[in-house]
Amino acid sequence: MDERWTLSDFLAHYEQALATLEEWNVVVQNTRLSRYRKQIHRGLEQEARDDWSHQVTDPFVNALVEAFDIIAIAKLPAALFKDADALRKLKNVPGGPDAMVPDRQDSARDDALEIAAAAMLHANGVQVSFLPSGGDLVGGENDWPIECKRISSLAQGSPRGIIFVDLTNPIRHECGAIPVQADVTLNEAADERLFSYIIRILELDLKDVLRGASVLGVVVRYCSYGTAGDAANIRVAPSFQLLCNHDSGSAGRAEFIRAVEGFGSGKMVDATDEDVAKARKLLAARRTRR
Repeated sequence: MDERWTLSDFLAHYEQALATLEEWNVVVQNTRLSRYRKQIHRGLEQEARDDWSHQVTDPFVNALVEAFDIIAIAKLPAALFKDADALRKLKNVPGGPDAMVPDRQDSARDDALEIAAAAMLHANGVQVSFLPSGGDLVGGENDWPIECKRISSLAQGSPRGIIFVDLTNPIRHECGAIPVQADVTLNEAADERLFSYIIRILELDLKDVLRGASVLGVVVRYCSYGTAGDAANIRVAPSFQLLCNHDSGSAGRAEFIRAVEGFGSGKMVDATDEDVAKARKLLAARRTRR
């Protein structure tokens, strides 16, 4: 989001997004998307009574995080879904359970993640499209394939192009909300959490993926949730980190950076040894607590 929204603002944007999906003949009523709207509306009613307890409940947080991507998806041009396979994926998005079940196949969320990735890139001026045959997402000046993965599906198939991995749910379920005093602190804390998880999955899930010569690199996202200062200041914001499969200064690295610069609007900064040390310390602390 480019500006700060109240929860009322957020609900208004979400309702507009749902209306747009319905204009595209996507069924919204009596799906998880309409239930997220009810969940957020109940939160507004509680806040009107000066009750903020809903902000720490998993159904409310889940509704916010899921709605965040739907708002982005609805800003895509309708022409992107002119082909049957792309439209099929879009119409599948409202399906599935309200909350993601770990390690269980969920085609609705797989399709939602792919279309949300397209929305992020498109919003930042990167050309994206869905191939007429199969509806696979491609982006960048050379139409690199962008494979969107959840952790449970990383080992499936032979990945190629750019791998987009979302770590929002595993991090949120393990760590919960981030309580901080200021937005900048929230961003720093989110980056540290994400980096520590990247180190973990590099050791487990991503190591074999990055061995593939056809993989340009990996984009990892964490949609952080937290409160800044007091319970009334809800924050939901995406954090991105990149893993390039090519050496510094190489043509492959330059192409990767050009292809993924649309993920997020901030300046790309290389990780330092201090960043790695902080992430390993945070990861070690969590392992000790379990």
